[in-house]
Amino acid sequence: MRPLAGVRFAVYASGEGAYFLREIRHLLACGLRATGAEVRETDERKGFASGVDWHLIVAPQEFLTLGNGARLRTSAWPPGVILYNGAQPGSPAFSFIRRFLPRAHAVWDLDFGSAKQLAREGWRASHVPLGWVQDCRLFAPTRTPHDSKPLDVLFVGSRTPRRERFFRAATPALTGVRVLMHTTHSPPRMSGVREASRRSRMLLGLARRAKIVLNIHRRDSAYFEWHRIVLHGLAQGALVVSEPTTAAPPLRPGRDFVTAPLDKIPGTILHHLTTPRGRKEAAAIARQGGRTYRRSCRLPDILAAAVKTLARADHAKARRARRRERAASSLLGD
Repeated sequence: MRPLAGVRFAVYASGEGAYFLREIRHLLACGLRATGAEVRETDERKGFASGVDWHLIVAPQEFLTLGNGARLRTSAWPPGVILYNGAQPGSPAFSFIRRFLPRAHAVWDLDFGSAKQLAREGWRASHVPLGWVQDCRLFAPTRTPHDSKPLDVLFVGSRTPRRERFFRAATPALTGVRVLMHTTHSPPRMSGVREASRRSRMLLGLARRAKIVLNIHRRDSAYFEWHRIVLHGLAQGALVVSEPTTAAPPLRPGRDFVTAPLDKIPGTILHHLTTPRGRKEAAAIARQGGRTYRRSCRLPDILAAAVKTLARADHAKARRARRRERAASSLLGD
């Protein structure tokens, strides 16, 4: 079935933003193409594309602030803008995106709880996680047996005081474990397509070679980091070990990935690497996580359902917010 045949999308991510935003853009484009939609992957340099029905903006907090995006932020928008949010509620990025909801037709959120919150507030909001797409280049074409993977533990993420405290405390317990941490002081900005592509290939390659992909929250509040846990974790055949997360259906802790309190994570890692029972559990959970993802989190189906909601009428709360936005723009001469 091709439920979106003939529907035209432009999917945007900042040309100067973090490498993983281009991965998300490409995954969404793959999912839309699998539904039959016509899709362009692009950035902010030439402005909004012409001749499309829907404009899907990945990470508006970067797209609308970096490079030519700053000009697009204050210029007129075409009809059919959809904001794709991956920012955690309560973060500055989430607050930034909220300011632009009255100007957008809809918001798609990769987080289950955040999407429900935005829908309760009256916005056209859909939960669109980073689901599975057959034959997308982001996924490993073949699987290495779990025990044969050469890297024990992989962590990729930005440096925060909380994460640095954890790794300092965990280092003595993990002596002898092959741990690779790829950290930056902030999400790395890309200077071009080749650099972003090279970084993406390198980090996906590392994830495919890791027995365990580790997820440590940047803040004390729980969140489900879809990109790290799923796209660079269980989708690559790794066992994900994480702090407790928010809900992320259809994935479940204990069945599809492992959770433990922060101070118990070193022991959890050692259990799954060094004991016969733990190694067997690790391989089984990693297999099940990948199976649940491929069977029950199919992105083309999720996107087809989200597109159907675009025809839904605005809630009264959203209509009032849009009227206020138009009045403010008129006064400011936008």
